[in-house]
Amino acid sequence: FDALFFEARSMEELVVAYAVSAEAATFLSERFGPGALRAFLVGFGEGAEFAELVPRVLRVTVAALDEAFREHLRAKLARFEGQFVYAPWSLPPADEAAKVAAASPGDASLAGRHAASLLAEGKQGEARRVAERAIALDAHEPYARFVLARLSVADRPAAAETHLEALLARVDGVEPRLMLATILLRADRLDEAEAQLRRAAELDPMRRGPWRMLRDVAARKKDRRAELEALERYAALEIHDRQAHLALLERALEAEDYERLAIYAERAVFVSPHAPRVHEARLLAWAALGRAKEAREALTDLRLAATAPRQEILVRAAEALERKGERRAAAEVRAAIDAAGSARP
Repeated sequence: FDALFFEARSMEELVVAYAVSAEAATFLSERFGPGALRAFLVGFGEGAEFAELVPRVLRVTVAALDEAFREHLRAKLARFEGQFVYAPWSLPPADEAAKVAAASPGDASLAGRHAASLLAEGKQGEARRVAERAIALDAHEPYARFVLARLSVADRPAAAETHLEALLARVDGVEPRLMLATILLRADRLDEAEAQLRRAAELDPMRRGPWRMLRDVAARKKDRRAELEALERYAALEIHDRQAHLALLERALEAEDYERLAIYAERAVFVSPHAPRVHEARLLAWAALGRAKEAREALTDLRLAATAPRQEILVRAAEALERKGERRAAAEVRAAIDAAGSARP
């Protein structure tokens, strides 16, 4: 359950370990409650080992936890059964793939995987030759078509499109649809690109790429509603993209949608903890919603982040709190206004 980081042999495996650890945290929180995560962190801080903490915190054995997590992953990953997934780190070394393919020269799938292994190792010319042999055996062999599409996409997009369509006639997958969408976007075929991206998002709801590209499509089509939808979906999946979260915050401010602003601003704290604009947004949102406790916390953070908070923001927050009947919180904001005014030269 906790061994992946120690067993990672490559950067790709380290990335997988990071993703699995994030999923493990979600699993623990959903299955045992968020208090379990805190108990683990406190235990680690006290020097306890994972194997000690599992029975103490969760009241289950390590083996039972491991099996429950595996079942959780199996259920979550079941949607990928039957999909085409190109994962270079899961492919065998090209020399091993060559031996396996040579033992069954009439097997197009083995030739296709050999071509994919060659591509993963940067042997493009050889990958092309092997992939062409594979499609001579089976015109729709997915790995071979994907390899040929990758090798054609930069300078022969029409050929790449043909290869991807042949692949998708056999099996669906996110990677080929994203590549096809990229080709279509470059050709300004926006409606076709959007259809490919929405299908990719259906195939893998946790994939960020389709929503990032759908935002671009919507912006080019000047569809603000679709652009906002794509931005929201992308930001919910990509917690580290500062610009995306700040863009959402500005949209909610512009619309005076304070319920959404509160959500967006609290998320933005994670990526921009010292930005006064983020804490101004938090203060305005919580004040407009009449949430005095949260407004006080935002005010404290704003005063730490900004040596001179903008008076117009403080005034708006104070007035909003007064309208909600939160006089004590409003008085604290008024005091901050006075302090900011007296601090001016």
